[in-house]
Amino acid sequence: MVKEFNLITGINNLRFEDLIQIYPNPNNGKFRIRFGVGKSAKYQIQVINEHGQVQFQKEVNLNGVLYEEEFTLSHLPKGNYFVKVSDGRFINSKKIILH
Repeated sequence: MVKEFNLITGINNLRFEDLIQIYPNPNNGKFRIRFGVGKSAKYQIQVINEHGQVQFQKEVNLNGVLYEEEFTLSHLPKGNYFVKVSDGRFINSKKIILH
């Protein structure tokens, strides 16, 4: 399920990486990603293993909204992964632990 909300703009000192939340972390392969966007753009979400291999990839087109979606990747082996979110200009990675 994808939820989209209007994002309040005008907060100049927040950075893209400050707006990305992944929870719960650690998790059993089921987690939520939430981030705010201030502009219309295509965003790429990737889950990358410790060897740099992309395990999951998704693109979403957003129009200045708050994005939130639940992911179920319980088929992946337990371990450390990185969730990478990019809009083509900015890239942010957050570490997650599947246990």
